Amino acid sequence: MSGGQASKRTLKKGYGTFPTRKGLDQTTEKLLYNEYLLKTFGYAFRQDSEQSEGTDESGEKEWQSDRSDALAYELEYILQGKGSDKENLESVLFRLFLLRISGNYSCLAKDMGRVAEAEALAVTISALLLMPEAVEALKQMILVAWAGGESVMDLRCLLDGRKVPLVKSADKWVVSLSQLPLLLTDGGSVRGK
Repeated sequence: MSGGQASKRTLKKGYGTFPTRKGLDQTTEKLLYNEYLLKTFGYAFRQDSEQSEGTDESGEKEWQSDRSDALAYELEYILQGKGSDKENLESVLFRLFLLRISGNYSCLAKDMGRVAEAEALAVTISALLLMPEAVEALKQMILVAWAGGESVMDLRCLLDGRKVPLVKSADKWVVSLSQLPLLLTDGGSVRGK
């Protein structure tokens, strides 16, 4: 990696000598700073003239920047500070996954039809295991796994350059309970909208 990265520098404090705006409240200042980061630095979910899509040897989609910077995922580096694009992207995706799974679980818990599906599966599994007392725990585990599967699909949509709703609703749900095992074996057959 390049020695020009901030994590490799010896001086890690100070703002430089450029003029700063005065009299801004903290929220406005943070919004302006975030807007500056999004407009200035490359990141994995960006699809514009600066970043083009390609494939690697395995046929998987990869992002390539036309810029000759040390890292293609600069914004992920700013957020995570790891030494490689892969580590930064994995770290950001994991954080996004955790955020999405909690929201998706909330949506799922409010959907009585899907809760009933999970409960029916939990009853079946507990009957096969001869453990009727495990129905509620199994139902919750199924709901969490289902929310996790939906979160994986959300991240795939984002990586494909598509949008996902900030707050999921029942009509925007993509993964059915029967498709959940397919995410582990052949994730390509389950596609988001």
